Amino acid sequence: MTHGMSAQRLKTSVMAAQAATQANLTFCVDENRAPRSAAFPAAAPLQRGEPGSLPVRSNCLINRVKIPDICPTRKALFKFRERGSGRVWGGRSKIRNRVSSIMAETLAIGILGATIATLLFALPARAAPPQRVVSLNVCTDQILVDLVPKARIAAVTHLAADATISAAPEKFADLSASHGSAEDVLARDPDLIIASAYSTPATVDLLTRLGRRVVVVPFPENIAGVRAAIMQIAVAAEADDAGAKLIADFDARIARVRARPLPSEQRPTALVYQVNNYVAGRGTLIDEALEIAGFRNGGAALRHVASGQTSLESILAAPPDVLVLATRPDTYKTVVGDNLRHPALSRLMQHLPSLVLPWPLWLCGTQHIATAIELLSDARQALLPPAMPKP
Repeated sequence: MTHGMSAQRLKTSVMAAQAATQANLTFCVDENRAPRSAAFPAAAPLQRGEPGSLPVRSNCLINRVKIPDICPTRKALFKFRERGSGRVWGGRSKIRNRVSSIMAETLAIGILGATIATLLFALPARAAPPQRVVSLNVCTDQILVDLVPKARIAAVTHLAADATISAAPEKFADLSASHGSAEDVLARDPDLIIASAYSTPATVDLLTRLGRRVVVVPFPENIAGVRAAIMQIAVAAEADDAGAKLIADFDARIARVRARPLPSEQRPTALVYQVNNYVAGRGTLIDEALEIAGFRNGGAALRHVASGQTSLESILAAPPDVLVLATRPDTYKTVVGDNLRHPALSRLMQHLPSLVLPWPLWLCGTQHIATAIELLSDARQALLPPAMPKP
């Protein structure tokens, strides 16, 4: 007796199973023994492991009739649930596997949906831009006021409206002024604090430790630094578009100055002279401004580093082609302004071109340096010949 059932026998068994659906019966196939019923003619055996090979036991009852070689087992049970449909359902193991697969898919979909919902609800709503901004430096004051509406500025420094320091004091007349102490700042409950590298370190540290958002803006040493400072404040205040527009206007003004033809290829020297005998040296913002306008910085020969003091005698001994005063001689009536009122300097200015370049335009690294560059360029265009005779 060979083991297995032929394909023909399996087909015949399935046909018998389809007929049994009329009685909503349970049916199975025995592949271990050849059926002895006349309903199953002999045919080539089906080898174990081939499709349709199912291990079962012998003998079962169909409609209370004992039929050898047809019996139910756990691994090969066919249930016919739909009367007359002929639909055959697989064995219990197949049903179990299918149900498990469906349950796993359903569970996975449920977990995925729950995860997505959790993430969506967990995402914080986009916070509004800072509405109570406090600036702790006169330089950051002047950038901030051109970036955000005044309604969003809680306070600026008390120097912002001072015409001797601020380039646009009229813009701050209706804004609240702060003296920069931590108590004064906290009283305004700011959601953004703009400080500079020259802000009081203890105040900045305390405000930071108290959980306030503090942005420290480096002092610009060149034109690129001005752009960076504008954009840093714009990003912090969520005024990116206004920052981009301000920088675009700033760059366009400088480009127009660079495009102006120079009266001569020779660059005249210009010395920026301030109260208390200060001059602008190399590597400073005004040093680059002089270069853009078409000058050579006369202070570079007096100061080989950044700005610092020099003597009036050294200026008289080697005068520049153009003398640029940071303030009018009578602006500061204290002793610090005596150098600008010195008789020797007054006589020198009678023999060489000079102009007053208000230092609020270039004291801070702000967009107002563009105005200073334009004024210097106008002075350069007026120089004919390019180098004036020295006394």
